[in-house]
Amino acid sequence: MNGIEVICGKIISDAKNKADEIIDKARKEAALFEEQQQVLTDSALESVKAEGKIKADEAKELKIKRANMDAKKMIASKKQSLISSAFTSALTHLASLPSEDYFSLLTELAKGACSQCGEGKLVFNASDREKYGNRVVDAVNAAFSSDKYSLSDEIADIRG
Repeated sequence: MNGIEVICGKIISDAKNKADEIIDKARKEAALFEEQQQVLTDSALESVKAEGKIKADEAKELKIKRANMDAKKMIASKKQSLISSAFTSALTHLASLPSEDYFSLLTELAKGACSQCGEGKLVFNASDREKYGNRVVDAVNAAFSSDKYSLSDEIADIRG
């Protein structure tokens, strides 16, 4: 081999070595870049998953709260229905009491109310006023040894 061939061979060898170094360096940089991008991608994925879980948990909690509220409404409605039914039944029972038992009930209720105020007028519905009004007033006054209670001219719109 002559001098030019040796120099050309050396240049080609050096160029090949330099090209291999450049390719090696590029591969390492590409691998590092790929690794960094994978880390960023994984981080973004975890962030999206965490946000999704938070939103799913919030939606679940909201559904649970709504279901609890609906259940409470249903229970309250049923309680109201039962209370209404009990009052209706009690009123029907009271209205069907024998006359003297009903008079005794009215008298006891009036005495209880009058014990809180010291004086006043007793108000009845039209039917009870006519049948029992004066007798109840007399019984209340006798119970308190007074004449501070009287029959009101007002007629109450109540069932009796």
